[in-house]
Amino acid sequence: MFTWKCYKLLYSHFFGYQVKTTDFSNPEKYINLMKKLTFANIIGVYAPLIVLNIAGLATSKWGVQLYVQYIENIVLAAVMIGVGLYEQKCMPSMLDFDF
Repeated sequence: MFTWKCYKLLYSHFFGYQVKTTDFSNPEKYINLMKKLTFANIIGVYAPLIVLNIAGLATSKWGVQLYVQYIENIVLAAVMIGVGLYEQKCMPSMLDFDF
């Protein structure tokens, strides 16, 4: 719900189509809000997911399909964390677009 993609879809340009252009009177306020929500998402969703999957790895035996699923969940959560942090790093330059 609170992602850069959602913002782009609702309030600006998405896939090169102009939906509804808006100008930010205070872009720093928006960037700070998105950073807080991203970190809340990491701490509230991905961190517990990783911890539970590591606990599952510690208690399961190799060769069980669930063991492979634990590994996959950890990798996907790490990728999502990385993408979210990269998105936050690039957001200030993304707000400076002209179509």
